[in-house]
Amino acid sequence: MTSDDDYAFEGAAPQPARDNNPPLSISELSFALKRTLEERFGHVRLRGEISKVNRHASGHVYLTLKDDKSAIDGVIWKGVVRGLGVQPETGLEVIVTGKITSYPARSSYQIVIESMEAGGAGALL
Repeated sequence: MTSDDDYAFEGAAPQPARDNNPPLSISELSFALKRTLEERFGHVRLRGEISKVNRHASGHVYLTLKDDKSAIDGVIWKGVVRGLGVQPETGLEVIVTGKITSYPARSSYQIVIESMEAGGAGALL
C-alpha cells in the first residue's frame, strides 16, 4: 500500500496507464530509468554506515551504505581504493562522494564511490 508521502519527490501521485499507450519492454523501462537517474542525480555526497564489505580479488571493493531506513550498494574501483584516506570497514560511518549509476540488466542502482571521509562512529550496527 502506498501513501501520498511515497510520491512527495515528484509532487503528485502517478496517473493510471492509458490503454492506448504502447507497452514498454522491461529493457526500455530499465534504460529510461538509468538515463533519468544518472541525469537527475549525477554526483552526490552521502552519509551512511558501511556494511557488507567485500574486497574482491581484482582489488575492487563492494559494500553497502545504510542509514536507519534505507541502504544503497556501492563500489570502489581498485585505483580509487589505494588513494582513499579512510579504508572501508564494516560499522564505520562515512561521507562518500560518487556517481549514481544504474545496472539495467537487474534494474538496480548503486553509487560508484570516488572519495570517502570519516563521518563519525557507527551507530546502526
